Amino acid sequence: MAEVKFSLNYSKPKPNAKKIIALWSAKGGVGKTSIAISLAYALSKEFNVGLFDADIDCPNIAEYLGINKKLMGSKKENRIYPIIKDGIRIVSMGNIYDDVVFWRGPMITQALKELLIHTEWGDVDFLVVDMPPGTSDVALTMMQEIRPDGVFLITTPSKMALKDLEKSKSFLKKFNIKLLGIVGNMCGDLFGNVEKALGCIPLSKEIAKRIEEGKPFNDLTDVFDMMVEKVKEV
Repeated sequence: MAEVKFSLNYSKPKPNAKKIIALWSAKGGVGKTSIAISLAYALSKEFNVGLFDADIDCPNIAEYLGINKKLMGSKKENRIYPIIKDGIRIVSMGNIYDDVVFWRGPMITQALKELLIHTEWGDVDFLVVDMPPGTSDVALTMMQEIRPDGVFLITTPSKMALKDLEKSKSFLKKFNIKLLGIVGNMCGDLFGNVEKALGCIPLSKEIAKRIEEGKPFNDLTDVFDMMVEKVKEV
């Protein structure tokens, strides 16, 4: 077994997971990572689940969950082996490089495909993908080549986030990717709610505490029950 290094070549067109579910937003800072982690934990009660951190240059999942191990792989078999925590198979660039990564677009998209495709996900029913914000290289690669089976769009009630939400919806429509639902985050009396959302996650001390502790919070709101039901329809 050896630490993962990128060879800049790949052969398989898709990861060996039954269904791919992405969480995405054109706007950053809306809470995609904590929601992706909590969705993975909610799904893991009934299914075999993988969790992939598609934010190549600024990964957060490993840090959030306190995973300090290095990803290992087999050069001979051309496989990467995920880290397993609480039964969930997890892959993040945060478990490969400790320092900042200075990569241009082609290198980032190549690393994305290699991590996704060469990982030995095993018998995974749902692969939850935490996508970075924006509509550039990673989003284009995911939608054009990986093609998730469904996407949740995450937003806050702020005007700027809602404006970027429309861009995200248009982006999915152009690539004919299924929108599973819009999930509002940090909702409530202070910032308001998100209209026509599948559900709104409240801004609460209990949820904030869980996030600071690096723990999922799917048991603190029924939004994740609604998300799981949507995923089952895929």
